[in-house]
Order: sequence, then structure tokens, then C-alpha cells
Amino acid sequence: MNNRFHERLATGPIVVGDGGMGVLISSAVPRLRCPEEANIRSPESVVTLHASFIRAGADLIETNTFGANRRKLAHQYLEEEFERINGAAVKLAPITELDFEMVETLIFEGLLALQSHRLAL
Repeated sequence: MNNRFHERLATGPIVVGDGGMGVLISSAVPRLRCPEEANIRSPESVVTLHASFIRAGADLIETNTFGANRRKLAHQYLEEEFERINGAAVKLAPITELDFEMVETLIFEGLLALQSHRLAL
């Protein structure tokens, strides 16, 4: 499967990603049960943070879905919001706030951690 991301990795330049989304969004939006809840409680904060990563030079923007799996959401009583949280995250790509030429060079990636805790063996 050949796509823009693989081409970029193969030919360069180095891909710069965003980082620290969970900590930053939790600091910006009070009383979140988890960072992913911001997708439905404060979507404008998520878009603003994505846009700030892009303005800072990020080429790769991940959706705010790292811990948006059913197991983690259930710990926060958000399991019924699984589809809404993940669906909102995909729609929050900051395309409308940025110059189109800048956006077409970006790589958007959805990320969902399958487990957010260690399993004891």
C-alpha cells in the first residue's frame, strides 16, 4: 500500500508529529474525565490545539483518540459515548482554519490504543 505517508518516510524530509495532546487538552479544558471527552465537550479547544501544532511546524496530526477505546471510556462512565467521541475527533481536523496549501501537505492520522493499561500475567 503506497500512500503519501509512506512516500514521505521513504523520500524525506523528516516527518514532524504533534505531541502532548492529552496533557495540553486536559490543561485547557477543566473537569474532563479523560482527554478524549474534549472532542464532544469542547471541540473548539481540540481544533485550536491541532492548529497550534500545525503552526509550530507539525506535519503529522493525530486525532484526539489515543485512549478512546471502550475499556478506557468505561472506566470514566463514557462507554455509551464511544462512537460520538471517535466520530467527533475525525471531524475536528483543523482544515477550515488554515491556508489550503498548508493543509494539503499535512498527514492526518487516526490513533486508537487498544489497551491503556498493563495486563498482569
